[in-house]
Amino acid sequence: MAGMLIVDLDDTLIDSQSLLATRKAKNWKECVRRCGEVAPFPGILDLITRLKAEGVLIGVVTNSVSYYASHMLAHCGIVVDTLVAWHDTSQHKPRPEPVVEAISRLGNKNPAARDCIVGLGDAGHDHAAYKAAGLLGVGAGWSPVLDRTAGWDRVASVPGELLALYPKCPGGARTA
Repeated sequence: MAGMLIVDLDDTLIDSQSLLATRKAKNWKECVRRCGEVAPFPGILDLITRLKAEGVLIGVVTNSVSYYASHMLAHCGIVVDTLVAWHDTSQHKPRPEPVVEAISRLGNKNPAARDCIVGLGDAGHDHAAYKAAGLLGVGAGWSPVLDRTAGWDRVASVPGELLALYPKCPGGARTA
């Protein structure tokens, strides 16, 4: 098994703060119309490229709908291996089900083999879902809305710090 990164979308991969009120209102068509206001955080595209070159599989888990999430990922040039959005599971973060679904889609169906998987997010519900799924929870320190009280296992100040969490994973990838 190669390493995996399970990551939140909004305010972790992309800076979508300008759409906060529209997202909370669940006006997804308006969010997509305003996608020009959204961009990946500095260092995210390089992180994704470098992790993929190391064989790390990347899954996005979001409480947003897939229409919005897939459009934002494409707009920002972020290519991932799987996307688990609101309608993909009956339970949502902070529950672990969407995280477990992403891990399963990426090829790991063994809950005991989660030591090569890192969860990255900005909100307390991200951390709660990662911990309930047995993952290392890393806070996105570059996010202006990072919940620093969430009990993260680590907080990365820049995206590139995640590379050090994958040193010896089977399959040639780095490991947590």
